[in-house]
Amino acid sequence: MLIAVISFLAGLFFAPILRPLIKPFFIEIIKFSYSAVEEAKKATAKAKEDLADAVATAERGIVEEAKNKEGEENTPPKHH
Repeated sequence: MLIAVISFLAGLFFAPILRPLIKPFFIEIIKFSYSAVEEAKKATAKAKEDLADAVATAERGIVEEAKNKEGEENTPPKHH
């Protein structure tokens, strides 16, 4: 119980002294965190875009293969 009271009183005494010293540090942490989140959002959007492009390219390839295969099946066989 005595330690809790001493800690509380020490906090009351040191808070006004330490707060101005620590505040710039916390502001920098927040700025860094914010920029990291923004970069992560950009990277995620880019990855989603790249994935959508890859899926669209694969779908076009599948459709083209199906058309080519269909065209081959409809052409009469060549006799030499």
